Amino acid sequence: MVFTVVGDVDQSQVLLAVKKGFGDLKKESLSTPSISQEPPLQTKRRAEIVKTKEQAHFVLGFLGISYHHPDRYALTVLDAASGQGEII
Repeated sequence: MVFTVVGDVDQSQVLLAVKKGFGDLKKESLSTPSISQEPPLQTKRRAEIVKTKEQAHFVLGFLGISYHHPDRYALTVLDAASGQGEII
């Protein structure tokens, strides 16, 4: 499980809320979710949300390759070079 919190928040309040909501989960109580296959994309989709903030996020999605495809390593490098990751 991954929690991502972005914005002007108090870290200690977020941790308390996560622990309160999920702290008593036991590994045995978790089940593997079924993953349904999304139907093929027939037309372009676009969603735009305008907020009065001092930062911008641009997200571009497209059909990709399988996690097990040998080209995924090259795409990871491209991802880092395009600004998502960091190359040292």
